[in-house]
Amino acid sequence: MNFLSVLLIIGLSLFLSACANSASYEGNHEFQMAKSGNVDAQYNVAMNFLNGDEGFPKDYLQAKKWFKLASEQGDSSAQNALGIIYLRGFDGQKNLGKSEYYYRLAANQNHENAQLQLALILLTKKENIKEAIYWLEKASAQGNVEAKEKLLELRK
Repeated sequence: MNFLSVLLIIGLSLFLSACANSASYEGNHEFQMAKSGNVDAQYNVAMNFLNGDEGFPKDYLQAKKWFKLASEQGDSSAQNALGIIYLRGFDGQKNLGKSEYYYRLAANQNHENAQLQLALILLTKKENIKEAIYWLEKASAQGNVEAKEKLLELRK
């Protein structure tokens, strides 16, 4: 075999390998379940996109899309995740209003972290101290140490 033949074979095998791996997650059972509307699968697919796990590429826009689908079905963990995404701007779009909205949805479903995060956002708005304390008390009652510490700090 000459040098050009070897190069052609290597190039072809790299190309085929790239094609095979480019959308390997689309055949994933969980991805198929998520596409059919399974809320737990939608959350898991979103986490896979968020972290680049299980053969999924790291893709914040895809993660947000799947979290939104799960959120629309009332999944409090997905709502909390959207609160985080908008608060931190993982996709390049920080939006405190949307973060508060999604944290509030999850907090109303007794999601401990969302209750804490909502309270912390509300504390930045001086007129919402009373509501912030309410959410800190709810999170604290679930054993959230940070919420307990923040309550002690506010009551000094």
